[in-house]
Amino acid sequence: MRKEKLTVLTRESEQLSLENFIVMPPIAKTKEQGLNILHINTQNSPYTLNPSASAFVKEYLLKDDIKAFKNDSSILKFAVERALKHEGVFLEFGFCTGTTLNFIAALAYDREIFGFDSLRGLPVNWRSGFPEKVFAYKDKNRFPFVPLPNVSLVIGLIEDTLPTFNTNILTTAPVAFIHIDSDTVEAATTIYNGLKNKIEPGKTIIVLDEGYNFTDKENARDDEWKKHEFSATQQFARQMGYTIQYLAFNENHQQLVLIFNE
Repeated sequence: MRKEKLTVLTRESEQLSLENFIVMPPIAKTKEQGLNILHINTQNSPYTLNPSASAFVKEYLLKDDIKAFKNDSSILKFAVERALKHEGVFLEFGFCTGTTLNFIAALAYDREIFGFDSLRGLPVNWRSGFPEKVFAYKDKNRFPFVPLPNVSLVIGLIEDTLPTFNTNILTTAPVAFIHIDSDTVEAATTIYNGLKNKIEPGKTIIVLDEGYNFTDKENARDDEWKKHEFSATQQFARQMGYTIQYLAFNENHQQLVLIFNE
């Protein structure tokens, strides 16, 4: 009896490589495996190794009502389950590989999920290791994932698509959940401004994918995280007269979960 050759493919296999589809950052080649399996680089980055992040956690996050998680999937599951307590659609900005988008959609299986991405990658040089155009699709007709049935993709720059989306699709529907994975302060600011009338204080769950705890090694800055999604969130809260209530953080990565309160 002829034995069939066993074929086992992993994420590192050439056939499955994201580099076939997307311009990947150098950090994607890191071999060390960590707990953050929803990210391109799963490596653990404990906040305790970052002085500015440690100070932030000590002052704002080490409280009985704020949950600490060890990995990205656990904290995102917590955020989705919290958002499911309220009516409304789920939005993700910066779906890229589609991994977190489908993860959210599987958990919120009875909700409409909309993922936004320009497919053009970063519009500017972000932080060290993430130059302009990284995360761009090499062929905008070839996607590295198949969206789940409750997922719709909104393609284009956020500043172009969000106003039309609000008028034609979202209309009066509330927003229960927003996952901001757009990296830059400019993109996050555009998201907040575009959804300021849809974000419900005390209800809408916000997840910042790069909320804290990353550096700019080229410029020896351990507080680079304060300049991007975190900064846009602070600015929006001041603009609207809201306070920020943190609900959870990832001890080994960069995620923050929060709501705004009046």
